Amino acid sequence: MKCICLTDAIFASEWAAAAEERGVRVRNWICSKSPLDEEVMGSGWKVSAGTDVHENSSHSALHSIIRRIEECFMGGGGEEE
Repeated sequence: MKCICLTDAIFASEWAAAAEERGVRVRNWICSKSPLDEEVMGSGWKVSAGTDVHENSSHSALHSIIRRIEECFMGGGGEEE
C-alpha cells in the first residue's frame, strides 16, 4: 500500500503517524473554509477539502485526490517517498 486518501474522516493522528512510519502516505481532506489543499490544524496530513460541507468534501477534493494518487504511484513531485 502506497497511500491512503480520506475525505473528512475521523482518525487519530497516531494512526496516521503509524501508517506513515510504514511508508504509507496518508492525507485527509477535511471540511474547512480554507482553500483546497491548505494544511489544516498543523497536522501535515490534514488538508482542506475546499468546502465546509461534509457532503461536498469528496467532490470538492476529487482532483486533488487524483493528483495525490498519481504522485504516490508515479513518483511525481510532492513529498519524499
